[in-house]
Amino acid sequence: MPQSRVQWQFCQGAPVIRNARAVQCAQIAKQAARLAQGEYLGAELSIADFAIWPWTSRFAYQRIDLHEFPNVKRWYLQLAERPGFVRGYAQLDDGSPMPIPLPRERPPTAFPSSASEFPDTTEPRP
Repeated sequence: MPQSRVQWQFCQGAPVIRNARAVQCAQIAKQAARLAQGEYLGAELSIADFAIWPWTSRFAYQRIDLHEFPNVKRWYLQLAERPGFVRGYAQLDDGSPMPIPLPRERPPTAFPSSASEFPDTTEPRP
């Protein structure tokens, strides 16, 4: 995204993107478009997948419903099963489980207006 389209503000001296939600949506849409063309972000599993997967693993925190991006969800779950990803996620200092999207049991409703209204869409890995 060209810098001129990003509105910056500063928080304790560090730049923060004011329209972060728009940036998140644009990034996941680009990821979905690329994954519609193939199994991985590149021609084969690569550093691109390794670099973007951790960002995608925060889908619940970012309020992104992976059910709306089936190719991203497929890719995410496929990589989440790889032993190296499981071992890597286990190295987090906070000990949090790897987030896995829950099956959608009902049609989506209006998007929540605050994080406290957002349903928990993760479950701990066994």
